[in-house]
Amino acid sequence: KSFGPVTFDRVGVAYKEKHLTIALDASMALGPVGLDLMGLSVSSPLDEMDLKFHLDGLGINFTSPTLEIAGALLNLSDPTKDELNFVGFAMIKAAKFMLAALGQYKKTPQYTSMFLFGAFDGMIGGVPPVFVTGLSAGFGYNSRLRIPTIDEVSDFPFVSILLPGKDLRPGQVVEKMISGEKPWVTDKPGSKWAALGIKLELFKLVDANILAIVRFGDTPDFSLVGMAVVEFPAKTAKVGSQVGRPFASIRLGILALVRPAEGIVNLRAKMAPGSYILDPDCNLTGELAFMTWFGDNPHSGDFVLTVGGYSEAYLAEKPKHYPDISTRLGFTWNYSDALHIDGGAYFAMTPKQLMAGYSMNANFHKGRLAAWFSVSVDFEMEFHPLFFEAHAKAELGASYKVGYGKLSYTVSIDIRADIHLWGTPLGGEVSFSIYKFDYTVPFGTSLEEARTNNKLEYFHNPSNKKKSFSALLPDPGQVAKVTPLNGLLPEGEHQGKNHNPNTPKRISPDLLHLDIKFGIPLSTINVNGQNTDFSGSNISISQLGYDDIKINPQLSFERFGSPVLKEHLDIKEVRANLPNAVWGNAQDAGDLKEHLVGLQIKTVYNKNVSSGTYDPENSKDIEGMGNCFLPFSDDVLLDELTAPPAKPVKGSFAARLMAQGVKKKSPCHG
Repeated sequence: KSFGPVTFDRVGVAYKEKHLTIALDASMALGPVGLDLMGLSVSSPLDEMDLKFHLDGLGINFTSPTLEIAGALLNLSDPTKDELNFVGFAMIKAAKFMLAALGQYKKTPQYTSMFLFGAFDGMIGGVPPVFVTGLSAGFGYNSRLRIPTIDEVSDFPFVSILLPGKDLRPGQVVEKMISGEKPWVTDKPGSKWAALGIKLELFKLVDANILAIVRFGDTPDFSLVGMAVVEFPAKTAKVGSQVGRPFASIRLGILALVRPAEGIVNLRAKMAPGSYILDPDCNLTGELAFMTWFGDNPHSGDFVLTVGGYSEAYLAEKPKHYPDISTRLGFTWNYSDALHIDGGAYFAMTPKQLMAGYSMNANFHKGRLAAWFSVSVDFEMEFHPLFFEAHAKAELGASYKVGYGKLSYTVSIDIRADIHLWGTPLGGEVSFSIYKFDYTVPFGTSLEEARTNNKLEYFHNPSNKKKSFSALLPDPGQVAKVTPLNGLLPEGEHQGKNHNPNTPKRISPDLLHLDIKFGIPLSTINVNGQNTDFSGSNISISQLGYDDIKINPQLSFERFGSPVLKEHLDIKEVRANLPNAVWGNAQDAGDLKEHLVGLQIKTVYNKNVSSGTYDPENSKDIEGMGNCFLPFSDDVLLDELTAPPAKPVKGSFAARLMAQGVKKKSPCHG
C-alpha cells in the first residue's frame, strides 16, 4: 500500500508479556534517493509509555540518468543466542558497466557459515560475432544454495542481477536471498558450493547469461542456470528516424541438472513471460524437456525428449518419472476485443514411441455475429511392433442471433471434417458433418483388427521377436558387469606400453571381492551348478506379449581347472528397483521393487574344508601361491540363456545375452 512517497510492504502487530509491538517493512522515495526500512519495529509496555525502536536492516539507493548506487545491510542475529548473522548487498551502475556483490556471514558456537557472490556487467571483449559482456562468480562455505525450478530461473538472484531492465531494490534482493518460505541460500554445515557465470552477446541479437554451479556435500551435483534474451531486429535498429520496436522478443529460461548419486540428467528450457512475435499481445509459449537415467537408477537406460508436451491420449499411460510438460510450443494472440487466435505444437520421443501434433484455433465475436475455425493434426507411432495412428480434424462455423429478448434465436452452421488413419495393415475412417448431418466412410482394416493382426504377424516372426526383445536390453557388453571391489593388484612392469587390455588382471586370491550386476532382472542365479538360495519373481514383457519369463544365469568359478567349492565363497545377493514399463506390466505405475539383479562374492579361507586342488591345511601352498591372474577379463563370452515362459507362448523365446564371464583358465604362479 502506498501513501505518497511511502510504500508499506508488510505490517504486523504482536502482543506478548504485556508488551505491544508494531513492525513493518517500508520504502520511501525522495527524488533520486530511495530508502528501504527492513524490520522496523516499535514496542512499549501497556502500563507506561516506554518506546523502544529496533531496525533489522537498512537499504539505500541513488538514481540519476548516468549513475545508480544501491546498498543494503541486514542484521539477522538472534539476541537470545550467541551468534552473528549479517547479510549485505551493494551495486554501482553506470552508463557502460555495472558492478554488484552480495553475501552473508554467520557465526555460531557450532560452525561458521558464509557466502559471497559478485557480478560485473560491461563489455570485456571477444571476436565477432561473440562478445563477452559480463562475468560472475561466487562460493559458499557451510552453505546450501537452492537450485531454481525452470519457472523460477528469471527470478534467481544470481542470474537476474545481470538481466537488462531488472528492477533491483536492495532490500528486496537481500530479503529474497535468505528469507521467505523458500530462501535461495541457507546455512548448512558440511555443504559447499561454487558458481561461475558468463554473459555473452551473439550476433547483436542474443544476450545470454549462463551460470554453472557445483554443489558439494552428501549428494554432489552440477547445474547450469541461465536466461537468453533474443530480439529481432536489435533494439538499436531504426525504422525511419525512430528506434523501432522489435519484431520478435524471446526470453528463454535454461536449466540443466546432473545428479550422479541419483543417476539423473535433466535438461529444461521454457519461454518466460514477455516473449512475443509480431505484437506484444501475441504471447509466445513453449517448454522443452530432456531427461535420461543412468547408473543404479531403477530407470537406467530410459529417456524422454519432449517439446511442448505429449499427446492427450498418452497422458493416461505416461510413466510417473517422465516430466510433466503442459505448455505447448505456440502462441496466444488477443488481436482485438473481438478476435482471439491461438495455436500450439508438440513433439515427444521415448524408447518405445514417437508422437507429434499441431492445433490452431480462431474465434471471432462481435455483437450478434460469431465465427470460429479450428484445425488439428496428431500423429503417434509405436516402434515395437511398428504401428501408427494419425488423426486430422478441421472445423468451420458461424452463428448469428436474430430477434430480441425472449423472441430471439440463433442461426448457426457448422462444417466438420475428420480423417483417422492407422496401420499397418492400413485402415481408416473419413467423417463429414454439415449442420446436423453426419456421414462416415470406413476403409481398410478396422483399428482393433489392425492392432491385433499387426502384433500377431510381428511376433510370429522369430527374428522380429528377438529384435524387439534385444531393443529393450542393455548393450551386449553391459548385460553383466563384473567389478573387482578388492584384491586387484597394480599392473606389473612386464605389461609395458603394448599391454593387451584383454590380458587377465592380477589379484590376491585371499582378498578377492567381486560385484556382479546384470542389466536385466533375474529369477535365480546358480554358482558352479549349485543354487544360491536367492530368487526373484518371474518377469513379463507386456509390450511383446510375454508373461512369467524366467532368467537363470549360470556362473562358474574355477581354480587350477577345478570348481571352487561353495564353502570357499561368501555370496550375497544384490537387489534393485526396475521399471515396470520394461520388465513388468507397462500400464502399472512405479517399479518392480527390490528385484534380484546380481551377486557380491568374496573368497573365504575355511580350515575345515579341503579339496584335491585347494588344500587349506597346507598354509604354505596358500601363502606361497603369490599373485594369481583374476579369473575374468575384459573379454566378453557369448552364453546362450534360454528363458522358457512358465505358460505356453506361441513360438520360441530365446535370447543370446552377451555377458562378461569367468574364464575357465586361471593361471597362477609362485
